[in-house]
Amino acid sequence: MNLKQIQSFVAIFEEGGFSRAAERLHATQPGLSAQMKQLEATLGDSLFERSVGGVTPTAAGRRFYQHALAILRQIQVARQDLREMRGEISGSIKFGLVPSAMRGLAPTLFPRFAADYPEIKITLKEAYSDSLTAWVRTGELDFAVVIEPPRQEGLITERLTKESMVLISGRAMALTPWRPIDLAVAEPLKLIAPSPGNSLRVNLEHRIRSKELPVANLLEMDSVHGSIEFIRNSDWTTILPYTAVAADAEAPDLCLNPITAPEISADFFLIHRIQSPLSMPARAFVETMGEEFGLINDSWRANASRYRSGKKNPG
Repeated sequence: MNLKQIQSFVAIFEEGGFSRAAERLHATQPGLSAQMKQLEATLGDSLFERSVGGVTPTAAGRRFYQHALAILRQIQVARQDLREMRGEISGSIKFGLVPSAMRGLAPTLFPRFAADYPEIKITLKEAYSDSLTAWVRTGELDFAVVIEPPRQEGLITERLTKESMVLISGRAMALTPWRPIDLAVAEPLKLIAPSPGNSLRVNLEHRIRSKELPVANLLEMDSVHGSIEFIRNSDWTTILPYTAVAADAEAPDLCLNPITAPEISADFFLIHRIQSPLSMPARAFVETMGEEFGLINDSWRANASRYRSGKKNPG
């Protein structure tokens, strides 16, 4: 038994077949098949039941999967422990953010982290939750921040922050900034939403179908930045997590309104592979990111209380 066989087994188990596992590992199907035969011979048990539609883990395969994850994780822990023993907070991290988190965190998080940890190289991807989850599962990314918690095997999921949703509009809507709004009894909205399949869109679609969110017109746009710029000069609106627009809380040409009903949530989650614990550079980034989310939450509470106390936003 060797490390490559264990890594191949985990990929086949999680992908449900040799072809997808081969793509994930940039390997050949015959090569993976040979490795599994060798591994099964070593273990003295069949790990998969083969069929035309793919493979199904046997009872032994399901049991060995837990051992395989523990082995791979422990190897990573050993490597990290040796680096930390040398006092290294350097190296590289590859991670991804959903667009709403990217827009809210980019102005402050990245300059701060780059200044604090100049020896860490960052590779960043912006995409929706499904794509980020797939890249984390294949190891293309070390970790990601998503809105929809994944249900796939082999991932650790941690809630980073509980997000409040806001209605965002321009001057043409003439709403009172920070006044809580019940969308079920408001005028039907001209709403900008991401394309179907996006986790935020799924959430909104459910409320639209149930009549909790009256919509006069719907425009699809897969750009948080583009949506907000469009809204500044129109009577269209959108609904986003507060993080996405925290920097615009006092913008004179935008209005933010907390949503009291319907209940719409979009919490942010950190995901990474069970077999790959976060490295020291990754943990440093996640810690800094958590502090930035804390500052954004403080901003939310301060602005929401400003309306309740009868004070107007500055500017």
